[in-house]
Amino acid sequence: MGTVHFRLSNWVADHNSEVLLAGAFAAVFAVAAWFLVLPIPEPYLIYVLADHHTDPYTMNTLLTKAAMSHTMPIRRIDGVPVFIEVDQLSDDSEGTIRTKAAEISLRSDVLLVIGHLPSQLAEAALKVLLETRPQIPFIATVSSDDNLLSQCPGGSSCFADDQFVPLLQLTPTNEVQGQSAVTYATIQGKRRFLIVYDNDKDNAAYATNLVQAYEAGIKNFNQSVKKGDKLAEIAGEYKMDAPPNIAELKAWKSDCILYAGGMGEGLSFLTALGQANLQTMVIFSDSSVQDGFSPRDLKDFPGTLFTNQIDANDFNEHKNVYVEDAFAIAGQLIDDVQRRREDRRLRFKTFAHIQTARDVRRNLNRAMKQNSISHSWYEGSAPESVYAFNKYKRFGGLFHVWQLRSASEKNAHMDDVDHWHVPRPPTEIGGQ
Repeated sequence: MGTVHFRLSNWVADHNSEVLLAGAFAAVFAVAAWFLVLPIPEPYLIYVLADHHTDPYTMNTLLTKAAMSHTMPIRRIDGVPVFIEVDQLSDDSEGTIRTKAAEISLRSDVLLVIGHLPSQLAEAALKVLLETRPQIPFIATVSSDDNLLSQCPGGSSCFADDQFVPLLQLTPTNEVQGQSAVTYATIQGKRRFLIVYDNDKDNAAYATNLVQAYEAGIKNFNQSVKKGDKLAEIAGEYKMDAPPNIAELKAWKSDCILYAGGMGEGLSFLTALGQANLQTMVIFSDSSVQDGFSPRDLKDFPGTLFTNQIDANDFNEHKNVYVEDAFAIAGQLIDDVQRRREDRRLRFKTFAHIQTARDVRRNLNRAMKQNSISHSWYEGSAPESVYAFNKYKRFGGLFHVWQLRSASEKNAHMDDVDHWHVPRPPTEIGGQ
């Protein structure tokens, strides 16, 4: 063995230049082989979390977009396609959404999350997604709480070192919703309000926040009235653990009921109101429409009022513009990343074809921060849909007031009845 080692050493010594040259050629060919047979980065995902109660029309829109993205990606980033994946939750518990968010946080292909969720579930998901590094950007479609970061106290790991969070809340908040409901009611001469809210523990954050918004709206009205004019007052607040009896309803002597919560308890309240033979104005919140809304439930209650973020004609035509706009804004953010190209690490990894969604996500967060600092606006799915934000909250949005014209087994027809916006005309058939 020693003799063989001696001969090999002598051979290497005698052919040193040839060995070095062979090593150099091997390195060159290895690099060439790498670029001839490049690794293929896995596709990036826009991950959509949909509420358990998402209506079938919206779910069909989401699933259609997801299917189409696999043949026509929503974007490509340096040749890597961006697909859409949709996941509808099995229930409305915070435990379920936290588990799902934890699964998402461990994936290497998730670029950003679109949450079509009630506020409380969005808040639970955000705590997990924002604690991930790099943070997972989140676009909330219809979550309207005034503080979607309620589960992320200041100084928590939800925030980057500069306290920025990659979050966009497309809908106006409950503060706007409460003010819209009170404004409409007081224009109609209503002054004595009963505030009713549901008992759904999975929606408690929303109900509590909206009750506070109703109270603030009434206070704001009283501060604006002329001296000598009649002030508004709160007759009472009632939690729907059970429908109120006739004596209670009559004792409140309210001329307007502001309701915060889902349609289930809301219908029980309407039924109790009818049994008491009271013709009191009732304004339901947006959650009533989103929470398992069934048109046939309202057949006996024409004239019922609702506050909602979308135009009544969009509702009648089964369109959720916030879903459409979320994808449009996601596409613009991806375009911002490709246009700015500021991350050398991403450029190197892209050159070597070893980049992942986490690398792009880091740049996506930077783009969102720069847009926030410069107060950049985003365009929705239609040219007239413009979004501006104050930090993560939408600036200048409004809530509509609808009135139920009619309801059948499958459809409800709403009319816009407020007077602070121009109603969107219905889509004309045949392009006429």
